[in-house]
Amino acid sequence: MKKLLYTTGLFAITVLFITSCNDEQLKEWYFEEPPLPANATVFGNESYNVGIDENSSFFVKLKGEPPFDFTYSDGEQEITITDIDTSVYEIPVMPDYTTYYKAVAVSNVMGEGSIETDSAVVNVFSVKNIFQSNFNSYVQRSENGKGRDHSSDELLLLKNASDEYARTSFYSFDLSSFVDDIASEDEFFFTFSILYSNNTTQNSIIVEASDVSIDNTIDWGSQPLDELFEKVGQSEHKSFGTDKDASTLIENQTFDLTSYVQSLIADGKSSFTLRLTLKDQNAAYLRIGSNNNSNESFRPKLEIKGQVYKPEINE
Repeated sequence: MKKLLYTTGLFAITVLFITSCNDEQLKEWYFEEPPLPANATVFGNESYNVGIDENSSFFVKLKGEPPFDFTYSDGEQEITITDIDTSVYEIPVMPDYTTYYKAVAVSNVMGEGSIETDSAVVNVFSVKNIFQSNFNSYVQRSENGKGRDHSSDELLLLKNASDEYARTSFYSFDLSSFVDDIASEDEFFFTFSILYSNNTTQNSIIVEASDVSIDNTIDWGSQPLDELFEKVGQSEHKSFGTDKDASTLIENQTFDLTSYVQSLIADGKSSFTLRLTLKDQNAAYLRIGSNNNSNESFRPKLEIKGQVYKPEINE
């Protein structure tokens, strides 16, 4: 801590330092111009995703004669950083829940300074729930309406070779058991695994959504009409390579469904179906993980991420 005692000349300053062991030290500084007192402005409105981000941070802007000592509070403890010699200082943090960081004190050779803006926030997000698809299956044009049930297969299929031969996959989700816990800032991410690719032809996967439910009677002739679906995502147009070992992962695909699901919930609905197709009509042929895959990590999932707040303590 720095404490101004007295001046010994026109621009000479003597400062008493009190160390953490309560030892006292005197130091003198001489300046060509009068030094400016310390001033701090805290700012930042950052996000921190638990398990994804290494850390988050907030910032303090400092004015006056460096070096500075700056003290802030996270609501539970006060932390002091000493000898800051830059005008903008980044403070890395890893909070467990959304936290406001409040400036407590700032000082320099002139002693205690002033604080203009006293707080910043780091918004913490984490996974609130994970839903597995409650039903999935695929249909193919070549079935000619025979109605084969693919809902128990370990792999779903994607192919779009021509108007006469295509394979389309479906996943359904039901959020009714969780809908009362969904907040307006919650985010929704759909992930599935690509496990098989038959050639190096480039293609992309289109994801569409509908509030129409499907069951194991689905076939090419009974699938929901095209006009009931809206496009909610499309993957990068690229080759997935040639890998016919369906027991190993080629890659995971993740799509942000936040806008669609939040609008669905706002309309009082809690279940929806996703339809996956390949964009281009070519020889590309993919197999993707289903609910019944023997490897749990290859199964599709809908991840709900929400803001984490400080738990309430019941006295």
